[in-house]
Amino acid sequence: MVQDIVGFTYYGNAHMFRHAVGITPYVPGKCVVTKERNLPYLSLSKTFIEAFHKKEICYEVMSELYHDTILRHYDANEIIEEIHNKFGKPIVICGVYREPMEDHRSVFAKWINDNTPYNAIEVSEQMELNGNDAEGILNGHIIMK
Repeated sequence: MVQDIVGFTYYGNAHMFRHAVGITPYVPGKCVVTKERNLPYLSLSKTFIEAFHKKEICYEVMSELYHDTILRHYDANEIIEEIHNKFGKPIVICGVYREPMEDHRSVFAKWINDNTPYNAIEVSEQMELNGNDAEGILNGHIIMK
């Protein structure tokens, strides 16, 4: 079975990927992801992202807030298609913080997994997107075993 992957990581790893895209209200300085490759409309505000990272708000509150204020306005399949069309594939969605559970990208990944046929996974290098499979590398797919 062939299944497309959507990778997730943080900006510190973005240089390791060909098609890195941000979903944050800003792009950190000296990052390879440019403002043109960032989609701030898919992000919570910087204040909420930082509050979640600092554990001032819990995961459940942040997740509910993210769904209610941002994600509910979009179709997950259309968002992934739009990103693929604009930036290529396989894509890697970047958040600000290293630990996925301290970053809103974990909620975005779950939204993708729950609402699309894509497999949203946390990755740290390009080969993870392709399953080290030559055909997958060429086609932007992974072979699921």
